[in-house]
Parts: sequence; C-alpha cells; structure tokens
Amino acid sequence: MKKILILTCMLCTLSFSSSLRIPQYIFSKLQASQKLLAKNELSKASNILENLLKKDLSKPSKSYVLQSLANIAIRKDDYKKAIKYYEEIKSYNVFPKSEMQKIRFSLSQLYLAEQKYSKSISYSLSLLKEKYPNKIEIYKNLALAYFYSKKYTKSIKYINLGLEKAKDKIYWYKMLYSSYIEIKQYSKALNIMKKLIQYDKTNENYWLQLTSLYQTLGKYKKSLATVELAYKSNILNKKKNLLFFVNILVQNDVYNKAALILEDGLKRNILEKNKKNFDLLVSSFLNAKNYKKALPLLENSDFANTDKYKILLANILYNKNKYKEAIKVLENYKFTKDSSFDGKRYTLLALSYYELDKIADTKKYLKKASLNFLCCISIIPLFK
Repeated sequence: MKKILILTCMLCTLSFSSSLRIPQYIFSKLQASQKLLAKNELSKASNILENLLKKDLSKPSKSYVLQSLANIAIRKDDYKKAIKYYEEIKSYNVFPKSEMQKIRFSLSQLYLAEQKYSKSISYSLSLLKEKYPNKIEIYKNLALAYFYSKKYTKSIKYINLGLEKAKDKIYWYKMLYSSYIEIKQYSKALNIMKKLIQYDKTNENYWLQLTSLYQTLGKYKKSLATVELAYKSNILNKKKNLLFFVNILVQNDVYNKAALILEDGLKRNILEKNKKNFDLLVSSFLNAKNYKKALPLLENSDFANTDKYKILLANILYNKNKYKEAIKVLENYKFTKDSSFDGKRYTLLALSYYELDKIADTKKYLKKASLNFLCCISIIPLFK
C-alpha cells in the first residue's frame, strides 16, 4: 500500500521562485544538500538541512529546507515525517499557488499511503475545486482512498472520471472491476473483464476470472466455453489450472471429457498421482458410464484398495454378469469387520452365488448379511 503513487511525490522537488528571496549562504547550503541527494548520500544531506533548521530562518527559507527534508523522508519511506514537513510548509503558505498545490497533492498521496483516507480525500477534493493541471492523478487518489475506505460507489465515480481522461485504461478497468466485485455487481464486473481480455488476450488470470464470473451468474455453458477456449488456446497453465478445467467439465456433466483430460494430465505428470485425483478420475469415468476405463483403475490401482472401491468393483462386475470375478474380488479382500461394507459384501456374494445356482453358498452369505445387519442395529444408541 505504501508504495502506491508515492514516487510522484518526488516531483515536488526543490524549485526556487524568483519572487521569494533567501540569503545566499542558505541557497548554497540547499544546493549542496541537493547534490548529495542526487548521489543518494541521504544522511549527509539531512545533516546540512537539520543544522540549517536550528538557525533563525525566515518562512521562505524554512519552507525550502523543509521541502528538501520531506524529499529525503520519502526516499527513506518515512512518510509520517514527510507529512510533518509538508504540513509545516503548508502552514507558512509562502510558495506560489502552483507550488502549494503540489505540496497538497503530495500530502494527499502520503496520507493515502499511511491509510489516513479521510485526510487524503479532503486534500484531493480541495484540489479538484481549483485549476490543478493533473486532475487524472487526483481522480486516482480519490478512487483508491474511497476504495480502501470501502466506499465503493464513490470510488466507481472517480474511476469513471479517470477513464474518460486516461490514455492507458487498463489500470482503471482493473480498479473498476475490483469495485464491482466488492459490491457484488457481477454482471458489470463481467463486462469489464471482457474489456480487459481485449487488451491482453493471453492473460490467464483474466480468463479464469471470466470463467468464475459466468459460474457465479449461473451461466455454466458460457463458463465451460470460456475455460475450454483458454485450454485449447494454450493460455491455461496446465500445471496450475488443469484441475480447474476438469472440475468445470464435471460441474457441467461432461464427465468423459473431464476424465480423459485428467487421465492425460496424470500420464504426462502434469498432475500428481494422488488419491484425490484418483477419486476424481474414477468418479468421472463411472458417471460417464465408461466402465472400460474405470475397471482397470479399480482392479490395478493401489488407491483402489479400500472397502468402498472393492464393493464398487464387485458391483460393476456383477452387473456385467461376471459373477465369478465379482466373487473373487469379494472373497480375496479383507473388509472391515461388521462394517456396512462388510454387509454389502455378503449381500453381493449371496446374489452372485445365486446367479451361479449355488444355493448352499447363497444361503450361507444371506445369513451372514442378516447377522451383519442385526449387529449394526445393536450398536445404534437409543435416545429417550
């Protein structure tokens, strides 16, 4: 925050007005301090100026000394001290009107940097009432001060005034976008983001924000089309945002495409091979009813060695009439005893053996399923 616009305060450099006379020895000291300042020898320059302040100076002389000290304070990022110096110069009011306007403009920026927004706004508004030449910078100060004060509607007013005069409009559009987001005017924010994309069509962040705005507004097909265009145009950073694209596809029920893109990302090591990505991959293939792809994952992946996935695998095999394979999965895996998955296992085994016309085994597992059911019921707490 403190760096915002503050460099323009340095434009308030020492300039001697012909209408203001100062003693020659003070003029020489000021020039010497300026040379040291140009060499970035701040301590030496400061010593010369502070020694001058100890003398009985006239208001013009003192104002020039304070102006140089303010510039040193700004170089040191000591904005509180710079404010003190400029406020003192303002109280003397000996400089020509144009110079005093520059002092007040610097104060508006310094107060903004110090998060004293009401003071910054006060100085900026006073300058707007006068013929201050650089009004666009005042609009910028006001837009920022009102924004950080959370007075977003007032900020928008001065952003729009700045946009009318600005040659480079990107900065202003960014501010306007942020203001619309803060007041939840997402349709207006979306229109601004479209303009920003026209200025920089390869900016990935713009495309992602546009995608999210369409999502927020419930325009899911446009959201999908936007992120897909970014993906196809190689704007999307696949390492960072491939999962974002996949999730948008899933949200739009485009499961098979989501799974294939995710699978490709995993094969090429763009994405990490972890349980979370495995879960997303399997669920996407299953939702797409692409069992040809889902089955090898459930059969061979270490991530599939869980009660949930073994039941899921057996279910798929059972529904594909592969009863012996379903039985093999269910009998070879050690399920958590007396869990709901254990009960489902016995039920599936009973159904599979029934389809194979093995009545004894069917009865055996039906009995186990019923015992598991009763066991689960017995541990349910009873409340009065």
